[in-house]
Amino acid sequence: MAAKPISMSTLKQIILLYSQKTSVKQIVRITGISRNTVRQYIRQVEDSPERLENLLKLEDAALESVLFGKGSNARQKNKYGGLQARLEYFYHGHTHLKITKYLLWLEYKEQDPDGYQYTQFCHHLQQLELVKKVSMVIDHQPADALYVDFTGRKAVYIDKETGEMIKAELFVATLGFSQYSYVEAVASQSCEDFIHALNHALAYFGGVPARVVPDNLKAAVIKSNRYEPVINRILEDWANHNQTAIVPARSYKPKDKSLVENFVKQTYNRILNPLREIKFFSLKELNAGLLVRLDKHNEEKFRKADYSRKDLFLGKEKPFLKLLPLEVFQMRKYKTVTVRKNSYIEVSEDKNYYSIPYQYIGMRVWLCYTVSMIRVYFEGTLIAQHLRCFKKSAYTTLEQHLPSYYKEYKDRSPEYYISKAAQYDPLLEQVFIILFESARHPEQKYKSCQGILSLSAKHERGKFISVCRQAITFNACHYSFISKALEHFPAETDDEKPLPKHNNIRGKANYQ
Repeated sequence: MAAKPISMSTLKQIILLYSQKTSVKQIVRITGISRNTVRQYIRQVEDSPERLENLLKLEDAALESVLFGKGSNARQKNKYGGLQARLEYFYHGHTHLKITKYLLWLEYKEQDPDGYQYTQFCHHLQQLELVKKVSMVIDHQPADALYVDFTGRKAVYIDKETGEMIKAELFVATLGFSQYSYVEAVASQSCEDFIHALNHALAYFGGVPARVVPDNLKAAVIKSNRYEPVINRILEDWANHNQTAIVPARSYKPKDKSLVENFVKQTYNRILNPLREIKFFSLKELNAGLLVRLDKHNEEKFRKADYSRKDLFLGKEKPFLKLLPLEVFQMRKYKTVTVRKNSYIEVSEDKNYYSIPYQYIGMRVWLCYTVSMIRVYFEGTLIAQHLRCFKKSAYTTLEQHLPSYYKEYKDRSPEYYISKAAQYDPLLEQVFIILFESARHPEQKYKSCQGILSLSAKHERGKFISVCRQAITFNACHYSFISKALEHFPAETDDEKPLPKHNNIRGKANYQ
């Protein structure tokens, strides 16, 4: 045999050519191996009891065992058998424990001094590594998966006011079956921008795939794990709203999302580079330019095929996409708050207040809000919902949430108090009419009316009506006058007391 062994894959080439009746001279020219070496290998093949087609089907290690483990080469067979028993151990040590091949070989030689030398040891270990890293061809089904990611390279537009060059992140998405793709420039890789781009991607495709495969970016995955990654709560809400599943790619496993990785390269070459000389002055203008190039990319025919990504998508994938929900997903935020004593909760982000049923005063409630709605839950039960208000320090109220005395307070008006006075007495009604004609602030008038009504409940009716008559006469229809008049009102007003009898008092006879 040749002093320097060749790889089993090269030997298979020799066997294949030999089986096709190729001459030694031609085999030498094709493989680049010396004539004597080729002849020696052919002789070894001829000595083997196995048929040529069977030799070609064997794995490299098995082929080496068959050809070089027979007859006078039984020693070689024993060598390989001794190494094969521990090959997995050495592979694990090299790939996982990061032990060098040389140290592993020294350990191997200590236990088997007649074993392979370093070069052959590395060769067999490398053959096992190739088998372990074999790539699997995935048969993508229509509408099964949407692969999403952000590109490393950023797009640029110019701020009109400052002239500043602003960098924008590029969101990319591609469907697994048709490779029909989408690209959009966004301000950042934040969760808000990520959800915004996902909504636009689904709208562009006109449907929802069975699952979405993102990379382990922070907007998608809180904690990466090979088997059970922790998904961002907002992204889970988005998935539930659109009736799809989030299945993140494994960390440091680019082959899990090879399609979108390939589209990232295509984005650079077919979309960004053709736009490099064009100046955009807003994110909207930039995305309009990207969309033009994206459509051209999707409409370009595949190599060695007479159809494009768009043709494949419209013909065989879009019909299998699930329908988009009627409403576009809105970002949800969550917060736990305490219902205040006035029966309101605060949304601190807007500095606004929303009414809650008064029965929950002092309770801890769970707040869920979007850009348009505020929903409040207590122990999983929806207890209140409001349209979101963005006016600072505003109070949004539902009357049924407030206790009865709150309702009366909120219902205050001139008509309310005048009507209440009329139920007591026409004179009190006249007092309130005159009071509301004054130039004081409405809140002052309401307080004065409330005070006068409290006096009517504390004092005898006839006495109170008399004071009301005086207030009308002197045009003093306000709380302070009526209160003081009631304090100084005579104890008796109808019957005069008789004068006491006395000797010094002359009678009526003295005046005749």
